Amino acid sequence: MAIITLDRPEISALKTNKILNNFEYTYFALQWLKDAGNSTQVIDTDEFESQWGINNTELLRHLQSLETKKALKITPTEMTITWGQNETTTISQEEVLSMKKDGLINNTAYVYYALLLNKGGGLAQPVSPDTYSVAPWSIPPATLLNELGNISSKTNEDGSKVITLDLSTISVVWLI
Repeated sequence: MAIITLDRPEISALKTNKILNNFEYTYFALQWLKDAGNSTQVIDTDEFESQWGINNTELLRHLQSLETKKALKITPTEMTITWGQNETTTISQEEVLSMKKDGLINNTAYVYYALLLNKGGGLAQPVSPDTYSVAPWSIPPATLLNELGNISSKTNEDGSKVITLDLSTISVVWLI
C-alpha cells in the first residue's frame, strides 16, 4: 500500500478543480493541520477560516458529520453568539420547559428560547455548553452545538442572520 502525502496547495487545487467537495476539503485541511503524534486537535476557527475559507457554521457542520461517522469527538468549549437583531420574548422559562416536555417544540426552538431567555442586554452573548447541560435546560453539549449550527443558518425577515456563531477555538479528539 502506498502512502500519499498532499501539501496545502495540492489540497486547495483539488477543491478548486471540484475533485473534493466542501466536506472532503475540510477533512483534508483538518488532517493536514493535525499533529500526527497527538489525537487531540485544537482548531483556531478564525485562522482556519482565513487559511482554508471555511466559516464557523460550515466547519461546525462538517465536524458534526465527522462525529456522526465516528471519526472524531467534539469537545465543546465556550463560544459567543451574536444576535442579528435585538430579539426579546414574553414567553417564560417555565412555559418553554413545559412545551418541550409536552413535545410542542422541537430541539431547535428549545435551544433558541433557552438562549434568548439567557440573553443579556446586548447583541453578543457568551454561551457555555456547561451552563446549558444542567437543570433547568439539560441540553447535552452535542445537541447544543448541533442546534446552534441550525439556528445560525437561519435568517430574519430583514435578511440578517438570526445568530452568528463565533467558536474562537474548538477542540476535537480524533478516533481514527
